[in-house]
Amino acid sequence: MTNLEDSPFDAVVIGGGVYGILLALEGASRGQRVLLIERDDFGGGASFNHLRTIHGGLRYLQSLDLRRAITSNHQRLWWLRNFPDLVHPISCLMPLYNRGLRRPAAFRAAFLIARLLGLHKDGEGRSGRFEVISSNEVRALFPYCRTDGLDRGALWQDALMESPHRVIAELLHWAESAGAIVRNRTELLAATAGANGAWRLGIRNRRTDQNAEVTARWIINATASAADDVMRKIVARPKGDILVPTIGWGLLLDRPPVSECSVAVTPPGKGGRTYFVHPYHGRILAGTGHAGVTDGTELESGVPEPKLRETLADLNEAMPGIALTRDEVSHVFHGVLPGLRWGSDALLSRPRIIDHGERDGAPGAFTVLGVKFTEAPFVAQTLWTRLLGSGPAEMPRRPSPISVPSIRQARAMSDEQLATVLRGIAEVEWHASASDLAWRRTDLWMDRIQARRVADLAGPAGARGSVSESVPRDERLD
Repeated sequence: MTNLEDSPFDAVVIGGGVYGILLALEGASRGQRVLLIERDDFGGGASFNHLRTIHGGLRYLQSLDLRRAITSNHQRLWWLRNFPDLVHPISCLMPLYNRGLRRPAAFRAAFLIARLLGLHKDGEGRSGRFEVISSNEVRALFPYCRTDGLDRGALWQDALMESPHRVIAELLHWAESAGAIVRNRTELLAATAGANGAWRLGIRNRRTDQNAEVTARWIINATASAADDVMRKIVARPKGDILVPTIGWGLLLDRPPVSECSVAVTPPGKGGRTYFVHPYHGRILAGTGHAGVTDGTELESGVPEPKLRETLADLNEAMPGIALTRDEVSHVFHGVLPGLRWGSDALLSRPRIIDHGERDGAPGAFTVLGVKFTEAPFVAQTLWTRLLGSGPAEMPRRPSPISVPSIRQARAMSDEQLATVLRGIAEVEWHASASDLAWRRTDLWMDRIQARRVADLAGPAGARGSVSESVPRDERLD
């Protein structure tokens, strides 16, 4: 396993989702030697399956939690400023029915505070609309709006990333440019604390079946749904589980968008869940459905069919006349979110950093439980500041983006041209397999024909160095 013989590392980060990658980037930017390992492919879990929203914290203004509203806005701006090519402002619309905090007066107050605090601007300092609008404008922006009891609407600005897999890839390039070493398909076998405070870690390259041993001062577990499994490889006598899993999901539907805005809709009746309905690559992306689990094995089978149909029923009630059907669901995005209690859909509201030295007598080991994609850079800053006792260092400039073909460009390429492009991506982006190339390097998974071309072209006769692998069953669109 090349480049690992220079161990010791300052830190080994386990888990290649957005939290693990930002932890590696932040640590390397502060002059630390960091190794990031991921058992499967980078960004294949909740980092790929989330709803693509970068929230600015409007909900916290409504509850007058000004500190968290300001923090959330800073987080939104971080993504807009660092990824202007991949994260874009989007207007959000919520029809108002004069109930609870969703009254026009409550939103007017929240919007006034947003303007006073300067939270209404995008990454380039341009002001977005933060205002209560008439019911007529609501209907014009959103023809499927439920009109019974409609009393104006709230319009504000958040941000949307249409290709989170490319954000993940570009973050990885950024981490490498800062000096981090990143390895996918590499798993932790075991970790042992040494007498001098250093950790010895056995790791295995699953691609080559080669083992290696590295040492590090710190171990950071950022594996999300596998947090407890990895924790038990590090901590000899843990004081119970860390993660209470819940499952969240969104639906990609073969329908044109219902609005140019991202629309927040709630089925009528007390206690209805609010869904955001995004325009997404010419289709509808709607979520988030959410449920608690009573047994971790429930997560292995994905989202139960009754829950999917319940989500569709909610959307149809919230948008009269749209009549979405199960056959129109082309993909179900689903992932694990940290909850509060087994069997409940109550979510952990803030990210957690668990110090296993304090909790379990394993100094130098930490677990990070993330809640939102948006918060990952700031959680990474928080942990590294705790470790080093100093604030964030200036990050190196983000490298120039890697060019990947769009669906339209791929359609215009010959097989030879597309195979050449795929081979180039696989070589510079961590030996990407056929599945990786279709799902986590490009948008080609959204076109059935192009996804099959990738599977054919990136096999044994296609991208050199890639794993011969077709698109997995649970990732097919047919």
